Amino acid sequence: MIHDTAVADRQNDFDQIWEFLTGTHRPAGDGQPPWVNGWSFCRFESWLVFSAPDDPAALFDRLHLWRTPEGRLAGFTITEGLDRDFHVVTDPELREAEPTLEGTIVSWVERTWPAEGETWVTYADAADTPRHALLNALGYSPDGPSETMHTYDLEHPRPALALPSGYSISSAAEDGDLHERSRLISRIFHPERDPRTAPAPVSQNKRSYDPDLDLVVRTPGGRQGVPTPVATAAGYINATNRTAEIEPVGTHPAFRQRGLARAVVLAVFQRLRDRGIRWVHIASAPEPAVSNRLYTSLEPALQQHTIRWTKPRRNWEGLPR
Repeated sequence: MIHDTAVADRQNDFDQIWEFLTGTHRPAGDGQPPWVNGWSFCRFESWLVFSAPDDPAALFDRLHLWRTPEGRLAGFTITEGLDRDFHVVTDPELREAEPTLEGTIVSWVERTWPAEGETWVTYADAADTPRHALLNALGYSPDGPSETMHTYDLEHPRPALALPSGYSISSAAEDGDLHERSRLISRIFHPERDPRTAPAPVSQNKRSYDPDLDLVVRTPGGRQGVPTPVATAAGYINATNRTAEIEPVGTHPAFRQRGLARAVVLAVFQRLRDRGIRWVHIASAPEPAVSNRLYTSLEPALQQHTIRWTKPRRNWEGLPR
């Protein structure tokens, strides 16, 4: 009998989730989507250092676990933003053995979470027919794609891309400037913000962070002739599975359409291949996101699509459950 439990020992429970996500990873070569519902070791590490610090108590309260009588983790529900959405992640083996598991998790969320907002939002892999049937039976409707996971086979040769004259690539191990990277990421993903107010860098706090794989492209000369980082990509290795992820990937708005993002991604590919990694994954927004032009041109061996599902909250105006 699978039972639910709150997070009790954070470090121990977080370690178990990381091991769970590592253990449920599927070999990319068999043609199946590699991650269960899009959640991977790297996504969970990002959740710990980026999402959770915003309101850790509330987010941890909504991270809920389901276990077998022997204590094996069977699945969990998690949110990346309060009042925004919830994800259901289950062990494929145990889901098959316990067909009611995912319905139990969804019902727990609807029964337990505060009655805020108009809509329940959750996700399912595009190929996950049983999840689709369950959500449909529970009153959810598909609401379009939410994410694409691109999987690359590094045994497929890809020539390095020559940088424009004077540009160079350096790693955090070489230049050591994490604050510059934080400001660059702010300029790329939040151009409306003052880069001087960029948060302190936290990527180095990820369990799988490796400064040798945290790369930037630098201009020939910037302020006072100092080379300025204008494009970035960082690789994260899961040593157990010998697989990797790259995130984030981006280019400063003033330096786009010059092949810089492609060059830095290919440089990360090469460093990963030098370490014996064959499969690497990059997540992106769905079409028509411009970034997909780059990720498709790199010739992925597999693309995993995630679908957003929604359901009106009948009690969203505060009506009792």
